Amino acid sequence: MGEHVMDRGYAVVDFETTGLSPAKGDRAIEIGLVHVSPDGTLEDEHETLIHVDRSVGASWVHHITARELLHAPDFEGIAHELRDLLAGRVFVAHNVSFDSRFLLAEYSRMGASIPVDQSTMLCTMKLSRSLIGRGKLSDCCEYFGIANEDAHSALSDAHATAILLGRLIESDPEWPGFKRRLESAADAAEQWPTFSSLPKKEWLPRSSHVDGNAMTW
Repeated sequence: MGEHVMDRGYAVVDFETTGLSPAKGDRAIEIGLVHVSPDGTLEDEHETLIHVDRSVGASWVHHITARELLHAPDFEGIAHELRDLLAGRVFVAHNVSFDSRFLLAEYSRMGASIPVDQSTMLCTMKLSRSLIGRGKLSDCCEYFGIANEDAHSALSDAHATAILLGRLIESDPEWPGFKRRLESAADAAEQWPTFSSLPKKEWLPRSSHVDGNAMTW
């Protein structure tokens, strides 16, 4: 009968944002997403800049300019495709409370509620602190020898976090939190709203990634 929904695994996400607080109007301006299988194998990856009608914030951190966002899709333009990339998978991020707040806020702006909560998400920062005594992504990458040559770009951070997740699964494969979250995410798959009636827009990676100048994996 095809793939069981529980086998979908993880969606490792990183957002670059205009600031730290969606409650104060900050917005997501880039997303990187890497699919990871239940056993920790990287599967595929996706990225796009996201157009917003406001200041891009700290360009010296994320290196994204307002000009780069001019022709990027707005969040509504990626909402349905992103839904398909996330539904049924555990939502993973390094400091997941930060990235989940922005994800929830972006869908909430569209009047949508999505099933991303404590039962369906996993924080590699918290898990790393528990397993290896390190929290910062750069420290975790150093510990495991993970390259992150384009730090503070969404896909590079998501890719590094995805590899980190695999290392953490290897470190403690029997940790019950993995199985519990996989089951919860699978159960919540049908709770995701659909946005197929919205116009779909082409995803637009940052130009340095399109040109092949930034990442080498």
